[in-house]
Amino acid sequence: MSACVRSPKLGGYRLPNVQRSSDDAQRLTGADVPALTGAELAAELTRLRNAYAAAVSEGCRVTLETCESPYYIPAVLWIAERIRLVQQEIRRRSRAQDGGEHGTFR
Repeated sequence: MSACVRSPKLGGYRLPNVQRSSDDAQRLTGADVPALTGAELAAELTRLRNAYAAAVSEGCRVTLETCESPYYIPAVLWIAERIRLVQQEIRRRSRAQDGGEHGTFR
């Protein structure tokens, strides 16, 4: 099993570091997701899936520092949640483009 260390990258994906910037703090919470363009969402989803695969295959317990308790969380859990948020935003936009969740009847 590989040595487990806190790392700013996983599978080439730069993990957020709350000590680095307010942008990273927004990434950590997912607050940045609604502001991403469609192309940025697609690219982010691809990078996240690669990072998730790397985390699982390496079996490493890379952690992320957070602003509140618990102060460290497993990166793989954060990546899985961010994948969910990005996919949710893609679906929301798709529904909006199609006329809403239930369609528009007049």
